Amino acid sequence: MAGALQISYRNDNVANTAILVVAGNYAVAGWNLINPIATNAYLKIYNSATAVGVVLGTTTPILTLQIPASGTFWQSNEEKFQIAFPSGIVIAVTTGMADSSTAGPATNCYVQLFYNSNV
Repeated sequence: MAGALQISYRNDNVANTAILVVAGNYAVAGWNLINPIATNAYLKIYNSATAVGVVLGTTTPILTLQIPASGTFWQSNEEKFQIAFPSGIVIAVTTGMADSSTAGPATNCYVQLFYNSNV
């Protein structure tokens, strides 16, 4: 995988609305996630070039990450650990693990993604 690893996205207001991180051929290589609520939350990461291309509860995420209740989940940004998103990276957070889940957290979560170019 090519490209320099970079901190490319930080948002402390992520909930159950699809958000475009970046369009194009990229790979996620790490993350720092913070969940302020007392129940688990789930970061859904989709392969899409647009936020409107993702319909929560219908579009299947490429990756679902559990963010522990009142906790954090961190994955080092390592080049050997990368997940490809050839169209783009779109994210949302729900309170259910199932792909069909659409309910959002009572308080929005913090998401920091590390990614690089996958071309």
